[in-house]
Amino acid sequence: MKLLVGALAGFILFMVACLMALPSLVRLSAQPSAFIYSPNRMYTFATYWEPRVPFGPGDGVGTPGFVKVFDGEGHVFDEEQVDEIQSVRVIQWNRDSVQFLYTRHGVLMESALLLPS
Repeated sequence: MKLLVGALAGFILFMVACLMALPSLVRLSAQPSAFIYSPNRMYTFATYWEPRVPFGPGDGVGTPGFVKVFDGEGHVFDEEQVDEIQSVRVIQWNRDSVQFLYTRHGVLMESALLLPS
């Protein structure tokens, strides 16, 4: 009986660990969606969509994903999770950041990713 209880407890812990790791594993399979280049073409603002997970980000309307900004050599400077990548649009490139808009649960939000100084 103790062996059965131990096996069951081990199985439950294994399943919890798998569920906790799932969002990270899904992120590894993220696909690029769009690329927007800075006016001087030194930096790229990119959106990536992620396959859905039942308990992941998103409000059931759009496709969840993330945005990131990187240089021509692929060095990532900043990134952020977004609920609906379809709604993301860059509004301004500054010397130290790129500002963008996106929708979260139907509300228009503004954010920024930092560039190297």
